[in-house]
Amino acid sequence: MTCAKYEYTDVLLCHDDELEGRRIAFILYLVPHWDIKDGGNLDLFETDEHGQPSEIVKSLVPSWNTLSFFEVTPVSFHQVSEVLTQDKTRLSVSGWFHGPPIDRPAPFIEPLHVLQPAVTFQNDKLGDWLNPMYIDMLIQSQIQEKFSEDSEIELQNFLKEEKYEAVLSAVKESAIKWVRKGPANKRNYEMASDTSLPGILKECIEVLKSEEMFLLLSNFTGLRLHELAPDSDSEDDMRGDDSESVKAKEETKKKEINPRCRSEVRRWRHGSYTLLHDTDTEGAEYALDCMLFLNCNGKAVLQVISCKWVCCIQL
Repeated sequence: MTCAKYEYTDVLLCHDDELEGRRIAFILYLVPHWDIKDGGNLDLFETDEHGQPSEIVKSLVPSWNTLSFFEVTPVSFHQVSEVLTQDKTRLSVSGWFHGPPIDRPAPFIEPLHVLQPAVTFQNDKLGDWLNPMYIDMLIQSQIQEKFSEDSEIELQNFLKEEKYEAVLSAVKESAIKWVRKGPANKRNYEMASDTSLPGILKECIEVLKSEEMFLLLSNFTGLRLHELAPDSDSEDDMRGDDSESVKAKEETKKKEINPRCRSEVRRWRHGSYTLLHDTDTEGAEYALDCMLFLNCNGKAVLQVISCKWVCCIQL
């Protein structure tokens, strides 16, 4: 058992307690007089057809010298909601009774996201959307050097000011339909429905998913994300090979370049989060995570991070 102290803004996110033969979980509350408006409640979740947490079905308010306990199962999802009072401390003693392990169903594995090929334009739209400084080859070389050292870059004022203002205005003023994205043991934020996106935002996403953007990201990072991107190792790899071997290697490299991505428009508010999880399927594929931040310090900021995730462009 352990003792836990929750104070203003403290929270324990959704989980199921499944670990190492735990059979019964318990919490003994040692709190002063506590009201539901003080937060810090024990929230119990309902589960969906996949055994994943969906909605909170009961909230238990802590009470002095009260013992709460429940069976630990694959669907015993619960959380401690955020403590909202600044004047009280939520003290508790909690722990588990262990027993022989019992058979459990296989954990639910979320299906992989559908990846889409890069968008091809008749004309290069990057010049219409991007700050001209990021088209400069010298600047791209400097960015690549920083990325090679830090494995991440943050590019200020990435969009042209007029494009940024148009996109920001569309996000704020249009009738975008926002849908909560779960389950709560993995993520909690709002995602825009594709069918409700205004035209200017759809065009912005297409630009970010374009072949030209993949090539630009190649120049920013040194990663070969496009077949036209320079390959710094190619000369060393092929030196001394006969013409047939060189041709075969070139064909192999060309086949390996398969630019794909997915995108989401997300709205982050108080209480939003994402969590790493043992059953995440995207962790098996190396890629780039690109985030274009709006309404942060008044300018568009593009963050590019090298990580073990499928390429996800977020707005």
